[in-house]
Amino acid sequence: MTRLLLVLVLLATPLSALVNTEIFRRHDMEDGFTSKVDVNATFFTGNSHYSDTSGRFRTDYYSEQNQGFAVLNLSQRTNNDGRFVNNGFGHIRGILKDTDTAATELFIQKEFDEFLLLRSRLVVGGGRRYQHMNTDTFKSHFANGAMWEEEVIRDNSDKTLVRASTYYTLSYTKPNAYVVRSTSYFQPHIGRLNDYRFLTDTSLSIEITKAIDFVTTLRMRYDSLPPDGLHEADIELSNGLSFKFDIDTKKPKPLSKPNDDVDPPSDETEILVPIPIEEPTPPKPINFPDNLNDHNNGPAPDNEIGSPG
Repeated sequence: MTRLLLVLVLLATPLSALVNTEIFRRHDMEDGFTSKVDVNATFFTGNSHYSDTSGRFRTDYYSEQNQGFAVLNLSQRTNNDGRFVNNGFGHIRGILKDTDTAATELFIQKEFDEFLLLRSRLVVGGGRRYQHMNTDTFKSHFANGAMWEEEVIRDNSDKTLVRASTYYTLSYTKPNAYVVRSTSYFQPHIGRLNDYRFLTDTSLSIEITKAIDFVTTLRMRYDSLPPDGLHEADIELSNGLSFKFDIDTKKPKPLSKPNDDVDPPSDETEILVPIPIEEPTPPKPINFPDNLNDHNNGPAPDNEIGSPG
């Protein structure tokens, strides 16, 4: 199934460094490695000038017990006034599934965002992820752990600390109606509880037809102690349409061979057996009598040929 998402952004304020990495988690993979690279470029010139360039790289490893993925995103946008978006994000995560309901995770993350005053942010951490509920319609997980964080702000001031990292994710599906997905993060500074971050990312997908869904997404981030010059909260609301295309992957029926015009019979095939026809009896020969040429039946032919008399 192929899906095309057309997003109409109603209100968009760039969210800062805290990133919802749950959106990168995949469950529809076969064993082994897969990789993908996307490169996009948009240019507009004339009465106004605008450019949008971005690159994305992703690689995944999946097996029954061990999983992992690496993601790299880069984006830059410019207009008449110059550059107004310049950010990048990289994340590597390893997952070791201990039981059917629990896993150990380790991750490292590096990011920057010029217009959120973030020159660099490095995060290294890990924790435990647990399955809370798993039914046909409702699924949820929660995790807790810790991470070491180093931030360098644009004025070259840096901050190094350790945060707790907890999150809860859930999804509810009502077949042929709608799907709700939500992930919430809470990351307090250990030993300084008035310094914390909160991120929630919630989406609602409503089925309009079998091929079209309406999707709305709300993201909110709150930083209790943001860098100077930035607001505590960021909000992003987006709405769009999702188009699904079913691709038939069934193999076509092979063509019959020249000497195989009839399919092999199955158990339900009626087999017609021809009835042999007897060959016609050849006619009996006619036997003529030996005295066919005697005097009673006519003159006998001359035995010798002589001269005329």
